Amino acid sequence: MKKSLVALTTGMMLALTACGLAPQVNAKAPENDADGMYDYTLLALADAIKSNLTDKEFEDMGYSPDYKDAVKQSENHKQLTFKPLDEIIPIDFSKVDISKYDTFTQIVNDLKPGMGYANATLDGTDVLLVSTGCYDWDGISAAIDSYVFMYNKDGAVVYLGALQSGGTANPLVMYDGKIITATHHTVAKNTVKNGKLVVVEEASETFDTDGNATYYVGSKKVNDDTKLSEMFKEAMEGEIINFQVKG
Repeated sequence: MKKSLVALTTGMMLALTACGLAPQVNAKAPENDADGMYDYTLLALADAIKSNLTDKEFEDMGYSPDYKDAVKQSENHKQLTFKPLDEIIPIDFSKVDISKYDTFTQIVNDLKPGMGYANATLDGTDVLLVSTGCYDWDGISAAIDSYVFMYNKDGAVVYLGALQSGGTANPLVMYDGKIITATHHTVAKNTVKNGKLVVVEEASETFDTDGNATYYVGSKKVNDDTKLSEMFKEAMEGEIINFQVKG
């Protein structure tokens, strides 16, 4: 990711605080969270690295050496400076009559203070991105969610849907004409095709109660995390979308 690193996991720091998890360096399997998924906190991963675990021992925790290298980098990243998100009252555009807007500018003018907006081109289609809130990431006003709008062939504004990443460790990223969204177990590339917002590529992983991983590309089960690691790497190499914050 240009300027800084997309972390591996969805809100791992938040998970530590919210769930009261302590680092589990020697644990065979991660803790079971409320969604039935399994994860280690970022602190646990960092602690494992500081304990000089070998690549094999790190893999036994359910992560590849690529994750180990990325966590090393993320430890060097400064603390994010958050805007007062609790003071923002965003617009839920999924419930708005979009026909009242003739232009993107009118949408921007209607945004509440603290919401963000950005222009992007997804595989040749110009879109307006609107986030419910933003936060600082090395001088970039990043966001983890966005409503997406385009003009149809008649020039009318169309609401395409919404994108969501999992936690502030995974800001929305542009890569090769697509927007990458990520959680700690999933990476997806999103674009516009035939006037619709679609996922064109996705890789994910799940864990059983013994910490054994199962990997997927789309809905197809695969043998390893090659594709998942590749897509996480692309997310790191991508460009964080810089939103303009409505004052």
